[in-house]
Amino acid sequence: MLHFAQFAMILLTLLIAPCSGAELAWIWSGKQAGDKERVLFRRDFEVPDNVVSATLTSSADNWHRLCVNGAFLEWNRNWQKVARVDIKKNLKPGARNVIAVEAGNEGGPAGFVLLLQMVLADGKVMKLCSDGTWLCAKETAEGWEKPDFDSKAWARAVEVEKMGGGPWAQIQFSENPAIGAEEATSKKHPAEAVVR
Repeated sequence: MLHFAQFAMILLTLLIAPCSGAELAWIWSGKQAGDKERVLFRRDFEVPDNVVSATLTSSADNWHRLCVNGAFLEWNRNWQKVARVDIKKNLKPGARNVIAVEAGNEGGPAGFVLLLQMVLADGKVMKLCSDGTWLCAKETAEGWEKPDFDSKAWARAVEVEKMGGGPWAQIQFSENPAIGAEEATSKKHPAEAVVR
């Protein structure tokens, strides 16, 4: 007989699929970006109870501001410099979580890319990638960066390029799991999954 925790992990596994650097996508509100265009992105996801570390890596051409569950964490004004943030303390295990990003273009091509890697107590690594499942909007609404915000009216983000393509070919994310993962668990990371 399955315990609730086992059932929850099986259900979570059914909602996950493999994710690699090749599947990461630079996203925006459309294929063509306007000068001085600002776009808001958000992605809701569930976090299992047994997360031991969680690292978020991101970049945006030209800049981005990052929030997790309503808390401002990072402001990056240099798209050629990858932002890497330990977000474990900002996650709410067993609850709805949200990554919310404000990104801006200052001319030319625009895109935003993100990889969240969560290491679980059993050594498995769950990944959440920027892709066409993210939602976006151009108008700010009160509370848009919080988990309880109703984003039903938001549009789907458009995949502009896969990671390693377009004008961002030199931007690379480390496949090394979350900050502190080596100290948090001595197990190898036998499986990877992406949150969908």
